[in-house]
Amino acid sequence: MPSPIEPEGAAQDAPTRPFASFRLPAYAPEEAELWLVQVECAFAVAGITDDHDKFRLLVANLPVHVASQVRDVITAETGSFSELKGALSTRLAQSRASRLEALLRDHQLGDRRPTQLLRSMQHMLGSAGHDLGLLRTLFLQRLPPTTRAALALLPEDTGIDDLASAADRFQEASGGAAVTAVCTPTAGVAAACGPPAGPGVTLAPPASAVAAAGPPAACGCGNAARHYRRWRLASAPTRGGATVDLNVALLSQLTRGVTHPLEVAPPPEPVLLPGESVVATADDVCLYVPMSEQRQALFGRLVVTNFKLSFVTLHGTSGGTEELWRNRLLGKHDVCLMNVDAIYQVSSSGKRKLLAPRSNVSGRVKELQIRCKDFRVLTFSFRCSRLDEDRAITNALLVHCYPRRAQLMFHFDYKGESPEPGPDGGEEQCCSEASWTDVLTRTSSVGWRISHVNQAYRMCDSLPEVLVVPNGILDSQLLAVSRHYVGCRPPVWCWGSPDGGAIARAAYTHVTGRTSQEAQLVMDSIKSSHPTYKDAVQMDVGTLCPSIDEVQESYVRLREICSPESVRALGETDGRSLGLLGASRWPLAVSQCLSAAAQCVQTLTDQQAVVVLTGPTGRDLTAAVASLAQLLVDAECRTLAGFQRLVQRQWVALGHPFQDRLGLIHRDGAKKSPVFLLFLDCVHQLLVQFPARFEFTETLLVSLWDSLHVSVFDTFLFNSEKERADASSVKENDYPLRRRPVWNWAEQFDPDWRKLFTSAAHEVKLQLGLVQTPPTPAGRGPVGPGLGLLAAVTGGGSGPPKPPPRRARRRADQLRPVTSVAAVRLWTLCFCRWVPTLDVGGGGRPAEEACLRHLLAQLRTLEAQVESARDGVGVRRSVRASAARGSVAPAPLPGAFHPFAACRAPTPLLSVTPGLVNALVRNSIITGEDGSLAAHRGRQYGL
Repeated sequence: MPSPIEPEGAAQDAPTRPFASFRLPAYAPEEAELWLVQVECAFAVAGITDDHDKFRLLVANLPVHVASQVRDVITAETGSFSELKGALSTRLAQSRASRLEALLRDHQLGDRRPTQLLRSMQHMLGSAGHDLGLLRTLFLQRLPPTTRAALALLPEDTGIDDLASAADRFQEASGGAAVTAVCTPTAGVAAACGPPAGPGVTLAPPASAVAAAGPPAACGCGNAARHYRRWRLASAPTRGGATVDLNVALLSQLTRGVTHPLEVAPPPEPVLLPGESVVATADDVCLYVPMSEQRQALFGRLVVTNFKLSFVTLHGTSGGTEELWRNRLLGKHDVCLMNVDAIYQVSSSGKRKLLAPRSNVSGRVKELQIRCKDFRVLTFSFRCSRLDEDRAITNALLVHCYPRRAQLMFHFDYKGESPEPGPDGGEEQCCSEASWTDVLTRTSSVGWRISHVNQAYRMCDSLPEVLVVPNGILDSQLLAVSRHYVGCRPPVWCWGSPDGGAIARAAYTHVTGRTSQEAQLVMDSIKSSHPTYKDAVQMDVGTLCPSIDEVQESYVRLREICSPESVRALGETDGRSLGLLGASRWPLAVSQCLSAAAQCVQTLTDQQAVVVLTGPTGRDLTAAVASLAQLLVDAECRTLAGFQRLVQRQWVALGHPFQDRLGLIHRDGAKKSPVFLLFLDCVHQLLVQFPARFEFTETLLVSLWDSLHVSVFDTFLFNSEKERADASSVKENDYPLRRRPVWNWAEQFDPDWRKLFTSAAHEVKLQLGLVQTPPTPAGRGPVGPGLGLLAAVTGGGSGPPKPPPRRARRRADQLRPVTSVAAVRLWTLCFCRWVPTLDVGGGGRPAEEACLRHLLAQLRTLEAQVESARDGVGVRRSVRASAARGSVAPAPLPGAFHPFAACRAPTPLLSVTPGLVNALVRNSIITGEDGSLAAHRGRQYGL
């Protein structure tokens, strides 16, 4: 059967037809109808009249992507030119709705003449262009303000063609200077609409009122386009082509001439804390939904206070995503000013410009991108806001996000009720003499004593007033030799054991390349204080671990990987994500810190010697290694309360410079470096390898990192205890510091959130008696609450087992982690939780915790039934009834980023390469349709 492209006789007739050099006009996708007319003219000029010839020539000259749209017509057995032309005209021509959408969104003057713009708009409007009032309004809104002002002098009945000609003459007379001030591409008619002329119209209607009112009418106040934009954002679907239909509805409503005004409510206000005040406000702001390619946005009011950046949305829902948020101090769209890491101004072309802290912006700000220290990225659009509002918001952020001194932070303005002291007596007790004495007693450390050599901070500004020092050195000697250490930080005790082993921290000495006499005096005093006179072992953390500059550089690279701006950017880098992650050197930094801690513990346990950790300042990576070593060797530090005391003692009391490393204060010479985040990631790696050996979860770690950037609490606001004491002095400050520790979690989170701080795996092993609790003060042995059930099941004897010897118990409690880079896993709950595409429904460790909690509830019910069997039938019946009431189906498993975000949608695989998305899915627990669980374990960098 002959093909329609080559009919019978074509082989004989083709040589006689001069078609070899014939070319059709270049295809123009935006003018498909005009292109088809040009094709007809080209055939007429060339004298081609045969229908089959036209068909073949048109097919031969069609681009591939255009031919694919009419594949069925081309491959049909009876194809003709008229059918192909009709299909092209129908399928490729721009619809009226799409033309109207383009006209409202991005049809601007540019470098064209006003008359050219008018003709283009008449074509775009089509039949709606017959309404001269609508066309006149849209045309004038596209002109620069100076041109509109000149045309306002003409009579009101001047025709639109005469207006365009007058605008051409004005443009020529002014040399084209007035044409530079054009509307922004995506502002549409809303950007050109000025303040409302009618007194009954306000600027920010709520979603319910606007959606119920329906599409806006031409109320005569000059703001119909602005009212429409509010109604569209509040009630229109954000996907697909539904918004195009709403544009058609807009034009049909605006051309009917209805004259009733749109009555709306005043804009909502943010919830303010006691002492919080508003600094700047902007209405009609769009907050782009993350990873929506700037196609979905929330519409509302943006407010800058002395505490936070708050976005009050007008929508009842979050643009199709339901967030899980239960923070009592910050809302779902709130960001504490301390959390802001960088502020970028985004141009119309998408280029970002980093704004310097405390600088002043004088020009128009169309978009603003906020990058936070918790890896969140917020992009705001001011295209519908007033000209002065965008500058006010930007300049307020540049000033209040970077205060020059601590007294300018919100903590000193906060007027909330004083918190009740915790069970440990508050964070002040962690630095007291009684606290250090309790630690020495609990660890049975020998060879060390309490010293007040730093009373009134006469020896060192960054150390507390109460220290633990070797027995073999006098306070006067220690005061004299401290001047030979950087920052006057000689070796101070961190942790010890009964056999003489201990961990100490110190800074480098000023003498490099050799050991000074003063440093040797301190080392000799440590040797003389040891029970067996063993030499102390020095570990140079500065060479084993990265520097603070390298940590900051790795953090910046990691943030770029884990905070993609769009789905397209994520898809482009997904296949290279593991390589990019390795190139950031963040996994290497984690591995180095864990290796240094493991080496310290090995020396401590094998040699029973004192390990002195030294660093450039003794305040950064030495704190991380010392804390990790204590987590490896001391089970008490792995409890929830013990970990909080560890952080308070090793980081806060011993003077880690939080104020400088977190960039809380804009100070010249201060070096930013998230060393504490690196430590938390190392703890996260230990949680992954030993989930049942820790009482707390990674939810506590992420919440702790977030709390570092909440200026309500003073725990991490200062570089040292001396700075905190100076700020608390009533004599030196008009507004003294009020102590508010971060460890009072009830101020931030509700009970359901705080329950997630406790590990379900640890509770299960405690229930089974497989994990021994620390000895009670009364001297009892470790007793697990589930020993009765365990003995009943295994047939064991009555009573708890005898505790093993102390040294054997310490070795059994010691953790031996895998510290290689290949074993380091990406901390997705902290780094990737704001990227909806990476979320895994019913997967990740939160799902594991939920499953274990359900099993724990069943285990407790079973234990109660076993106990009731011993007591009698009546008790057994009551337990059976309670078990029946509690035997309901478990709740749906949470997503991988629970509780910080609810899972939006199933995660798609972006590529077949071992990328980040695939790793997350592959290494997660995924629920099947039958409710079963399948554990997928990855080799590295998994969830």
